[in-house]
Amino acid sequence: MNDFSGNRNFFAEEWHWLAAGAGIAAFAAMLALTIVAFGVNPDDAADRAVREIGGRKADGSGVEPVDLAAFAAAKKAVSAPFLVSEPVDTQGGYLASARRVFCESGEAFPVKKACALPIPYGSKVCPFCSIRQPDDVKVVLDGDGDGLPDEWEKKYGLDPKNVADAAADKDGDGFTNMEEFLAGTDPTDPSSHVDYLKFLKIVPPLKHTLLPIVFTGVAKTPAGMKFFFRDPKKRGAYGQRGVTYAVMANEPIGDTGFAAKEYVEKIVKEKIRGSNQFRPKDISYAVVERISDRKPITLRVGDRRFASVDMKVTLSFSLDGGKEFTVAPGEEVTLYRDKYTVKEIVRDGRTARVTLVLPGGIAERTLETLEQ
Repeated sequence: MNDFSGNRNFFAEEWHWLAAGAGIAAFAAMLALTIVAFGVNPDDAADRAVREIGGRKADGSGVEPVDLAAFAAAKKAVSAPFLVSEPVDTQGGYLASARRVFCESGEAFPVKKACALPIPYGSKVCPFCSIRQPDDVKVVLDGDGDGLPDEWEKKYGLDPKNVADAAADKDGDGFTNMEEFLAGTDPTDPSSHVDYLKFLKIVPPLKHTLLPIVFTGVAKTPAGMKFFFRDPKKRGAYGQRGVTYAVMANEPIGDTGFAAKEYVEKIVKEKIRGSNQFRPKDISYAVVERISDRKPITLRVGDRRFASVDMKVTLSFSLDGGKEFTVAPGEEVTLYRDKYTVKEIVRDGRTARVTLVLPGGIAERTLETLEQ
């Protein structure tokens, strides 16, 4: 039995345990220095130590061999830790649910408002309110931030890193690359562009050249048909207002610059309003011709309105710095490289209509405006 009541020298009595501990520490230090000095991999050294210990046979001391299975499992877990797999968009798992989005309307004119409930990602139709969902938006890259997608710029030979491309006009058709991108046209083809006529408008009023005479009738004579015309604004030799011209076919009508050509007699039956009876109506007409270019004009008998000989219109083009054209039927309007022919100018009351033939004559377009 040990007696701790007296004065004892612990180091003197327990010197053998202290010596053993110091030896073990010295051995560990030497082992570490050896590993550092000779470049031994610590993991390799640990593996050799495990194999050495595991390979030892029982020495009859009654101590069971160490079971290294737990050590091996721990080492494997450190070198290759367990990874949690990421679930796919449409399938959930124990650690994460399937991806979901909120229901929203992708229809142009939805019948009812979207329910805004969470629905599976990728759903084409909401399972709750049956509203079609919007399509996935494709990511569009625009490296220079000029509004033109990089893919589009590369397609047409533009520089995806040059912000000035958007305002340039590569094919010289009057539209910038940005305008052609928005219109879906080819910025490298001068014939592919926005319709120029969208930028052309009528500037009222129309410009008329009126025939200063009216047709009053005819008379049959032995020499042939005699035509009678009257200029109500001109004064005669004695100062009276209005001058009458009586001419034969192919004779000039005073100094008007026109000559009488032919007379077409035409009588139709007109129904008397409020009854079942008819009466004759004279719709006969004379044809006069401008002597300078032989342009024919038709004059109804008894029509007191002055006939329009020439009608011109001013067209305003807002592109190309702003231009105006004053043209008559048959004349051309040139917009950049394209030529448009003015086919017809019509005045109907206060409405003016101008019909133009598009390049190649493949189609027609009509501009219309109200005269002021």
